[in-house]
Amino acid sequence: MKRAIVLDIRPSQRGKGLGILLLQLTLDRARAMGITPIHVHCHKANVASAQMILANHGRLASEIDDASGVIQRYLVD
Repeated sequence: MKRAIVLDIRPSQRGKGLGILLLQLTLDRARAMGITPIHVHCHKANVASAQMILANHGRLASEIDDASGVIQRYLVD
């Protein structure tokens, strides 16, 4: 079964590190549920999302072309 979680930070709250914290807490919860490795995806053009993933020890596994642009696929252990 595939599961997806979408993270979004209110524009007025961006740039405060909340995305990094929110992803960290989400990853902790997923690990507690026994989900490893964890796949995290973002659009290549979304630099802030990529930085959030990298700050949580994500490593780029692949990139795929999609109708909406290039999708970066990261793995987090």
